[in-house]
This record gives sequence, structure tokens and C-alpha cells, in this order.
Amino acid sequence: MTRSALLLSIFVAALPVAVQVPGALDSTGAEPERGETRLTLATGGGTYGLIDRGCEGQALRTTRVRYVDVGGEVEHRFPGPLTVGVRGGTIHETAKTVDTSLPGVVILGGGRDNPYLNPYLRLDNHWGGISGGPLFAEEPFLRSNSDPFHPRFSAGLRLGPLDRVSFRLSWMENVPLLSGGSYLVGGVNVAVRPDIDAFIGMSGAGPEDGGSLQFAGRWWFHPSASVLVSGRLGSSEQVSQNGIAAGITFRFPALTPLRSSRRSP
Repeated sequence: MTRSALLLSIFVAALPVAVQVPGALDSTGAEPERGETRLTLATGGGTYGLIDRGCEGQALRTTRVRYVDVGGEVEHRFPGPLTVGVRGGTIHETAKTVDTSLPGVVILGGGRDNPYLNPYLRLDNHWGGISGGPLFAEEPFLRSNSDPFHPRFSAGLRLGPLDRVSFRLSWMENVPLLSGGSYLVGGVNVAVRPDIDAFIGMSGAGPEDGGSLQFAGRWWFHPSASVLVSGRLGSSEQVSQNGIAAGITFRFPALTPLRSSRRSP
């Protein structure tokens, strides 16, 4: 069995494990006494530039990379602060132009696929949250003006209330990973309405050169389902560094009037 097939098998095997039978609701209705399971599927694509720079920051070589990525995430949120989940996906990258002196060009010449898997834990309360877990990938991840690398872990931080404005910072947590935001994303999330969230911030730390404007939104159009869209805008050395993604999340059991949609992000 190849390593990519093994990663996919682990991800698929984890799906039924995360679904648990819920318990009863709190008699006050303030917080549910039962768990909640969410399943997210998303896909997207875009471009970025691998730019090799000199000692004074000047561009020496540039390669434009096109990518398409798909991702999925399943998580179970327990009645308390704990959430257990796993996310994974694959990234397909191809180089439009190839410079034989560019580090890592061998894996870009004919295109490449990089499947990855990221089990994680998250602790949440109304005012903040932290998350993290190991990250396994078949290939190293690319980044501009540097050698490919293995990040080894994911991490996330939230500061602020779920039902108002909060600051979010995440490393290798987006779904999908590239079109959903890039490696490192930080910004402000606003709860516009009980069923709508909007995010704006910056993405960086690769693979693109420099940073990009990041935006995202989620709409719970049904008690058990929401749509999400995200994108980033940027350019460097006349290379566009843009991306767009869309997906859907299913929630089990469906939200009821007694259960808060802001229990966790």
C-alpha cells in the first residue's frame, strides 16, 4: 500500500469513530448536554509564485504555480470544552514555467500530488480557544525563497467571544489547506447574525511570496447545514497569488431553538 493510500484509509476509517449518540438537552436550554458532530467537504484552487530572491531582496527567478486542492474535516464536539477531529486532503500543483536552477523544480516539472492528514484536539469556551495536532504529509510543502519543509503540526488560537468579534490565528488548519487560506492565517471574525460569520485578515508564511488578503464567510442556511466560501488576493513580481474555495458543512444533530449556534466556532 502506498503512503497516500494509507493516509486516505486512516482518514476514511476515522469518520464513523467521531459520530457518537447524543444525550439529553440541558433543562435550561443554555447549553446542550449532548455532543455535536460536523462534517465538512470543500474544494478550490488558485495560483502562487515561487520566487528565489537575492541578498538584497531582488527577484532572481520566478515560477508560477497553479494548484487545485480538496479537503475534508470531521469533528465531534463534546458537551464540555473538548472537540476531537481529523482533517485531511490533497493538493495538486503544476508549474507553468520551469527554471532548472529553482530549488524543488524536479517535483514541479510534471505536477505533483501531496496528500496530508491532520488529527487534532481543540479546547473552547465562550471567550477563547486553542487547538493543535500532528500533521502527516506524503511530500514536503513548498514555500517561496526557501527549501520545501515538513510542518509536522497544526495549531490554532481564538481570542474573543463567539457571538461577537474575535481574533483568529491558525497554522495549517484551513480546509482546503491552500485555497482555504494558506499555511498561516490571522485576522478578525465577526458574527454578523446568528447564522452568518464573516472573516477578514492576512495569510502568509508560504507557499506564496509575501502575504495576501484573506476573506471568508459561513452561512447556516439550514439548522443542519451551512455553506462556506473563502478566498485570498495578492500578487508579487507580476505573479498573481489568488485563491478561492467553497464547501459545505453538515451538523448532527441539527440545531434546535434551545441550542446555541455559538457554542463553538
